[in-house]
Amino acid sequence: MRCRPRLVSAVSGFDRYNGILALFSEKKSSWTVAEIEDSLGTPASTVYRIVRELVAAGFLESAAGSKFRLGPAFVEFDRTINRTDPLIRSGIAFLDSLASQMPIPCATVLARLYGSKVMCVADSRSPSFKRNTSFQRGRPMPITRGATSKAILAQIRGKRLDRLIDPMPAHETGDRDLLAMELEKIRRNGICTTRAEVDKSLMGSAVPVTNKALGIEASLSCIFDEADFLPEHEPKIFADLSTFAKLIENHMQSEIDEVDSPSDAGSPPG
Repeated sequence: MRCRPRLVSAVSGFDRYNGILALFSEKKSSWTVAEIEDSLGTPASTVYRIVRELVAAGFLESAAGSKFRLGPAFVEFDRTINRTDPLIRSGIAFLDSLASQMPIPCATVLARLYGSKVMCVADSRSPSFKRNTSFQRGRPMPITRGATSKAILAQIRGKRLDRLIDPMPAHETGDRDLLAMELEKIRRNGICTTRAEVDKSLMGSAVPVTNKALGIEASLSCIFDEADFLPEHEPKIFADLSTFAKLIENHMQSEIDEVDSPSDAGSPPG
């Protein structure tokens, strides 16, 4: 019985740390303790303590004007995940080649499910593709808009899909029956293509990328200018995406197999 209050306290404590870090964004990258206190409604003494601990751990650092900004610990973690995450490693291995083989200039994006959002974890682009896209590495995106997201959403079914979609406002999901029909079409065809659902005058085509052992639900997509697209491009885009999605899945699986393979440490010398 005594463990229960301590467990609740630990969870609440994590939420406070996470709540402070979540305040930092591109729009507001530095905060004072007073601003954090006002924003979260947390007592100043608690904010001071948490900020002090986050600074000591490198998650925050001091900035000008008694403000704090995100610290170098995130850079260290970014390096670690780039070198160890199977999906990111697979994207780094293949996305440049995919972009070079596409019949039209494009950005290639590898994205995964991230809570109730979708997030790009690796990307590349043709040298001649100059457009900015909203799917940028590390940026959470809506799960119901764009081919990149819908190719992931189509992998989720049943009650789990309901738990994901039900809390969303109607303007994000649109007509639920139409969305269900679209997801079924993606499952049937193995590809999703959308026009200007995320960025004006840009199209996207995406195929699913999965690895059940790793719990990964992802998509591989190419994003290109509508003005460059011709109907005859579609078969090659689909073929290239499907081929590289399989290469990425195989690459992830090979890493699992390498980790799971018996060690040679105990083998007798040859």
